[in-house]
Parts: sequence; structure tokens; C-alpha cells
Amino acid sequence: MNIFKKIDPTTEKLVPSMFMFAIPIMLGTILQTLFNACDLIVVRMYADSVAVASVAATSTVTNLFVTSVVGLSTGVNIVLARLVGSKEYGRVKRLVSTSLVTAVVVGVIVALVGVLFGEDVLRLMNCPEDCFDGARTYFIVYVICAPFILVYNFAATIIRTDGDSFRPLFYLAYAGVFNVGLNLLLCVLLENKVLAVAIATVMAQILGAILTTVRLLRVDGACRFSFREISFDFSLCKILFRYGIPGAITNASFAISNLLIQGAINSFGSSTIAGNAGSSNIESMINSVCAGFHTAISVFIGQNIGANKPERVKKTCFLGTLWACGLILVLSSVATLFEVPLLKLFVGDDPVAIAGGLSRNFFVLRFYTIYCFRGSLRSILNGFGYSKFTMVESLLSIVLFRILWMSFIYPLNPTLNMANVTYLLSVLIAIAISTPMIIYVAHRYKKGYVSKI
Repeated sequence: MNIFKKIDPTTEKLVPSMFMFAIPIMLGTILQTLFNACDLIVVRMYADSVAVASVAATSTVTNLFVTSVVGLSTGVNIVLARLVGSKEYGRVKRLVSTSLVTAVVVGVIVALVGVLFGEDVLRLMNCPEDCFDGARTYFIVYVICAPFILVYNFAATIIRTDGDSFRPLFYLAYAGVFNVGLNLLLCVLLENKVLAVAIATVMAQILGAILTTVRLLRVDGACRFSFREISFDFSLCKILFRYGIPGAITNASFAISNLLIQGAINSFGSSTIAGNAGSSNIESMINSVCAGFHTAISVFIGQNIGANKPERVKKTCFLGTLWACGLILVLSSVATLFEVPLLKLFVGDDPVAIAGGLSRNFFVLRFYTIYCFRGSLRSILNGFGYSKFTMVESLLSIVLFRILWMSFIYPLNPTLNMANVTYLLSVLIAIAISTPMIIYVAHRYKKGYVSKI
């Protein structure tokens, strides 16, 4: 079997093709999490918990400046899936070129803003003084890489939406192995261990961007990119931003609200920060299954709407959600049984760090099937082209609720559990908001209304 064979979401058997599409994304997300975790593990091998906290404390800030903007790739996913499904290959070719140009330009802007204001944000979120210099160093080096991070994500999205979800997995594996090897080498050569892992991470991101771009230069069909024929279509860019900006705002809403939560967690000291980061890495591994199926749901819905196959759209929504939530229930249960040994991989035997990780696990890992279901609802809305609905849901359930909770409820009992419970409560509110949205969208689609691209 040729694993690089393109998957056609509009004609092939639905469940097997969804699995074939989702599995590489799952594995890629796991690899990405493992490689990110390697930064923490390698630092712990060569330095102390303060250095680990220096790397961990930057996660929320990097999400704010970089990951939120990566949400623009949602627009590429939505628009490209619809155009491929409806076989509008001329517009597909122009969209590919426009997307990559946009990634570079936006990435440069993010890098400049991050360098100028990243230190201020670290102070706003109460980054402890003992790890502040390290956190600043890691963040500045990382944010300079923003153009390459965006190019990788946009290019990988194009490759996947074109039906090839395996090659981005291999490119990620190459970059990840390179990252781990360079981590170990630079930690031996450089005295500043935080700087060492930051440089290794940046070099790996650059390699990933190069590999995905080279693939687009060689791919067959309308998604092929050519520097000789590079173009920028303002009308398609406008459509890309129309669907992508809500995705970016949705990602930013998590980052902004998490600044408050991370600020509260930072007040408990470096060990608790390290434990919280360990829990977050465990969650990310479990979330890999969600990531695979949620991307598959969005792409399959978009292409089948473009191909005018409503029955496959309906089955995609139901079966994708069912498989994702079922697998998450099993995986999260197993991870909960072994949560202490898993946390020790990241924080060693530090009892304060382990306690901090267990607190977060209680409200996140144990209930992750609920988080997965919420993600499925968001992917369905995105697949139908209603990214503005997911934006509204995130602003209400994530930003507004968490700000209100952390500003008025948390101060009444400022404990770690009171900070972490906001994750679970906000997801329950998100499901309550998303459900009527899904019903509305399904009703409109049944009546024959489809948003135009």
C-alpha cells in the first residue's frame, strides 16, 4: 500500500479514509508534543527546575504571539477544501501562492511585535524573577522564528487538504529528530541551557518550513507552488482572512485567557510552573487523537459540501465525533492511571511540582472526552464555513468567562484548584453555546443554504 497516495474525501469509504487521513496527524501531533517535551526533559538533565520553569513559563506567551496567528491557517483549510471539492483548480493555484506570501508577511510582523512587547507580557503574567531572564531569552529566540513557523503550518495545511496527510508527518519527524539531537549537542557546548534549547527549536522549525515548501514545489496538480509563477490575489486573500481571522481570534482567546490562569499559577513558584507544564504535555499527547479527527472532520465536510454530497457530510459529522470521543475516553483513562510516573518524566521527584501537575490533571485529563466533544463541534462549524461562530463561542466561554472567574471568583479562594477548574467549567459553557449553533447550521444546510467561497 502506498501511504503517500492522496485520499479523496468525496469518493472513498468514509471511516477507513478518515482514519487514514487522521492517523498521520495524530502521530504528527504526538511527535510535536514529544519534541516540545524534549526541551523540558533535556533542560532538566543539564540544569535545575528554575531552567525548566524558564522554558515552561513562555508557553502562554508564545501561544499569544505565534500560535494565535497560526489560526489563520483555518482559513486556508476552509477555503482550499471547498475549492478542491468543487474542482476550481485555477483558484486553488492562486490560493496556494497567496497563502504562502501571507504567511511570510504576517510572520515578520509577529516577530517584530513579539521582540518589542514580549518582555512586557512576561511581566504582566507575573513570571517569577528567578526564571525571568531565561524565559525572556527563550521567547525572543523563538518568536524571531515566526515567519518559518507560519510557512510550515500554512504549507502543511495545503498538503493535508490536498489529500496527503502522511508527508507532513515525515517532515515533522525529520525536524523533530534534528531538534532533539541539536538540543543535546548545544546543551553540552553552551553554558546557557535555555538558550541552547531555544536555538535547537528554531533550527528545527526552519527545517520544517523548508521541507514543506520543497514538497509544494514538487507536488502534482493545482496545489503545486512555483517561485517563477508566484502571485498574490487580493480577492482570495480577503476570503482567506474572512475565514482565517476568526480562527486566529479563537486561538488568541485561549492565549489571552490563559495569561490570567498562568499568572495565577506563576504566583505559586517555579516548581508548580514546571508541574503545570508537565501536565500540559501529557494533555497534548492525548489531544493528538482529537487533532487528527478534528482536522479530518473539517476537511471532509468542506470537500463534500463542495462536491454537493450532503449524505457524506452528515456521516462525517457523526462518525468523526463518535470515533474521536471514544478513543479519547480510553486514552485519558489509561493516562490517568499512570499520571504520577508520567509527570515524573518532566519534573523528576519534586513533590511540589508533582502536586501542581496532579491538580491540573484532575480538571483536564480526567474529563478530556468532554474537551474532545467540544473540539468536534468547533470542527463541524469550521467545516461548514462558520468560523465566526467558533470565534463568538470562544470569546464568550473562554475569554469572558475566564476573565470574570479569575477576576472575581478566584480571589475569594486563591488556590491552585480554583485556577485549574476554569478549564473544565469554560468547556462546559462552550458546549452549551455551540450546540444551538450546530442545530442552526444543520437546519440551514438541510434547506439548501451553503455559504459561498
